[in-house]
Amino acid sequence: MLDFFHMNPPLTACALLLFGLAGAACQPQTKPSANPDNPPRTRDIVALGRLEPENRVVEIGVAGDERLQELLVKQGQFVKAGEVLAYVESYKTRMAARDRAASQLRDAEAQLRANTEAAQARIHEANVRLQQLSEAPMRKIEAQQAKLRALRADFAFAATELERIRGLERSGVGTRQESERQASQLDRLKANIEAEEATLSEVQAAAQTDRWLAEAQLATRRAELQSVQASGQLESLRQAVHVSEVELEKSVVRAPSNGQIIEIAASPGEAVMGRVILRMGDVGQMYVMAEVYETDVARVRVGQGVHVTSPALSKTQSGVVERIGTSVFKRQVRSIDPQEDADARVVQIRARLADSEEASRFVGLQVEVRIDTSK
Repeated sequence: MLDFFHMNPPLTACALLLFGLAGAACQPQTKPSANPDNPPRTRDIVALGRLEPENRVVEIGVAGDERLQELLVKQGQFVKAGEVLAYVESYKTRMAARDRAASQLRDAEAQLRANTEAAQARIHEANVRLQQLSEAPMRKIEAQQAKLRALRADFAFAATELERIRGLERSGVGTRQESERQASQLDRLKANIEAEEATLSEVQAAAQTDRWLAEAQLATRRAELQSVQASGQLESLRQAVHVSEVELEKSVVRAPSNGQIIEIAASPGEAVMGRVILRMGDVGQMYVMAEVYETDVARVRVGQGVHVTSPALSKTQSGVVERIGTSVFKRQVRSIDPQEDADARVVQIRARLADSEEASRFVGLQVEVRIDTSK
């Protein structure tokens, strides 16, 4: 072997070099001494994830056997809560039913107003008559009472005069004829008083009867008004309108919240029973949902930084872990590597992105997430 080395100096050098490397590889490796001022960095956790809005993606559909009639929004459009997004095929039919119920309610209300006005007019007429029967007879009664007072005054004067004349007759100054004439005058006055008293009683009785009749008529008119108001079936018609409006609203697709239309999944004319019409979400703040292996989740903490990368993104997106899931399940974000374990058990980690502008254009994008566990 020494002869061989002397005959081939270059090969000899190479052989010695290889021999030395092999020997070094066989020697046991020593760990570098620990330096408390520069501790070794803990390995980051790398996981697959998906970009999503703050309140997740909302899938919007309709109940019942329907067809999509009209779409009012486009993909990428921002909408506000309650804004109309689409109509389904039953919208026109339900709109006609609502209009018919509303028309019936308006007709009933108009009829009720007319009947009420007529009843109120009859009440007013009965009130006027009652007032007239209260005022006119009272004036007649007062006139009759004044007449009676005058007759009674005349009667009192005549009675006094009769006593004076009789006194003169007893003293021989007056005559019997004067006394009889005065007594006759007194009888006439008495008869007149009795007749006028009877007339006063008749007037008072007639006035009281007329008043009772007028009050009864007024009560009848008021009862008629109550009957008119009760007979109008407005409440049932209002309920019919309310029901038709509820049914109509089922044909209107509205935005449940503020957000952006992320995807339109159906076209006008298509049957949408049990289908998603469109998807939307509030992309003002974007998150990444990472699936971390259950063996690594113990090293994840809220507040740790994350770095999100994808060929679709122009730059690495940074964020902060905001929530750590409490359930373990099979991975949902699939890797393109065929050697990856599709049944791996993972925990979802949700991180808030610092910049949502670019990420908002790629809702659902599969990304790689690197979690910095050094903190």
